[in-house]
Amino acid sequence: IRCHTNMDGSQTHRNLKRILHWCLQEQQQESSTEGTRRFDSERQRWLLDALESISNEPTETDLLKAALAVLHTQYSTCNSVGYEKLIEAFDQVEYLVEDLDHASDLIPLNGVSIIMKYLHHSESSLQIKACSVIASATQNHPRCQQVFIPSLQTLVEISTNLENSDELQTKSVYALSSIVRGYEPAVQELLRINGITAILSCLHSSNTKLVTKVCFLLQALYQEPNDELQAIGCDVIQKLVSLIPQSTDVGIKSMCITALYSIVTQCQMTSLSQLSDKCHFLHTTVTELENEEVKKQLEELIQMIS
Repeated sequence: IRCHTNMDGSQTHRNLKRILHWCLQEQQQESSTEGTRRFDSERQRWLLDALESISNEPTETDLLKAALAVLHTQYSTCNSVGYEKLIEAFDQVEYLVEDLDHASDLIPLNGVSIIMKYLHHSESSLQIKACSVIASATQNHPRCQQVFIPSLQTLVEISTNLENSDELQTKSVYALSSIVRGYEPAVQELLRINGITAILSCLHSSNTKLVTKVCFLLQALYQEPNDELQAIGCDVIQKLVSLIPQSTDVGIKSMCITALYSIVTQCQMTSLSQLSDKCHFLHTTVTELENEEVKKQLEELIQMIS
């Protein structure tokens, strides 16, 4: 039920009403078959309020409220139909929060806690959806970056868990980057939980998309001066330099070099003599690069090492 150009607002409106009606019917059936269980009035109220808000000519905020109501009330659904409704609701939320105003609407609508809860869901595809929503809502949006800071610990754990799928690990790092980029309080919290040190382990992954996202994250972190980041700068540099000869992907090599250059220049390092034993393969890498800007960055790094 994305509001794409191939689906007008009235179609989205009808789809959401259909989903909300389905959710109410599911709860009523559940209540009738479990006689000893009290009907969940709080969840029913969420659904009825959302249904009322989109009954006439709903605004996009009303549509967001309705989609969040589905996510809130159907978290524990265990059937395939319910799962599809959750995916549709997530698609709606993700599309809407790309707009800064609607991203802010997550806060009064209790959407932040609803989305963060799905980071712990047993279904990885729903965790992926939650990461995507967080990434969309927090990009260049300090207010949303602030409210999603409590998700950093969970996102670090997801991204470093080798049992998770490649896509889930990659999406979690993407969400992390969106929360911390250009927002100092989030950077400080990531440092406090030793999140950067943990994330460095992802550089050894065979998942090239994950490694690329980690390089983007490191590059973003070192855009602004920070004493604590500088203190771990040497360790970060060592990890990145070690990755260059290990990778056969020129794109990964380029990303590592760009991240390295950003860190070295931000930390104002004038000498990297401790890396002199790596100089020979860096010279070889220069010939592999096609991007002239990246090649220039590597040549400057080699001069600092020599």
